[in-house]
Amino acid sequence: MRHEEHAESTPSVPAVRRGAKRRVPARERMDQIIEAVIDVLAAYGANGQGLESLTIADVARAAGVSPALVMLHFKSKDGLLEDTLRTLGSDYFRALDDARESAGPRPADRLWALVEAEFTEPVCTPRKLAAWRALWTASAGRQPYIRQFKAETVAAYNTLIELCRALIEEGAYEDRDARTVARLIDSSLAGLWIDLTDLTLPLTLNEARRIALAQLAMFFPRHFTTRGPRRQILGTDGAA
Repeated sequence: MRHEEHAESTPSVPAVRRGAKRRVPARERMDQIIEAVIDVLAAYGANGQGLESLTIADVARAAGVSPALVMLHFKSKDGLLEDTLRTLGSDYFRALDDARESAGPRPADRLWALVEAEFTEPVCTPRKLAAWRALWTASAGRQPYIRQFKAETVAAYNTLIELCRALIEEGAYEDRDARTVARLIDSSLAGLWIDLTDLTLPLTLNEARRIALAQLAMFFPRHFTTRGPRRQILGTDGAA
């Protein structure tokens, strides 16, 4: 990640999430507070600030509840952040799984859908990107995420390897290694996410998506153009 200098000004706290007064179930109230945390983190991330700026008071104000109620449900700031990370991470992996499974049985379609989903709603939105930025710039955000989602991260990477292996076999790419290509794709996706949150040289979602998908055509030209998967796999002579 590029080094940046950030202004010290305090970002404005998001508006209160108001609703009709009623008795709210505990889980619904916790979800409301977590959404407020994401709002506050997004405000901080957009301003180049991180977790050290987050306060329970700001979260309570954004959620329209008292600080005491936040503490009642989450016990501490760390507990609140871990639950927020759990929500963001679970939503992320669920959306990627849904995109891949809905693409059909062809490995090329599944890989394209998986990469495209990285830079499409609901995985990637300006609000979530800014929140991730605030979390990811501090070890207090990275370490809990790594602990909570190690299994999902490994499973997703293994899926990427298997898709690459299937394409290599289908397309007779004799100079390709599945693990190497999968690592290159994975590293590129991570780098593009970092660039999306870089306030110095910002990258748009459309640019990131186009770059990510273009590399598939570079690695597997018999399966992809820069516009999408080919209907028929090209032969080694370039004919369909």
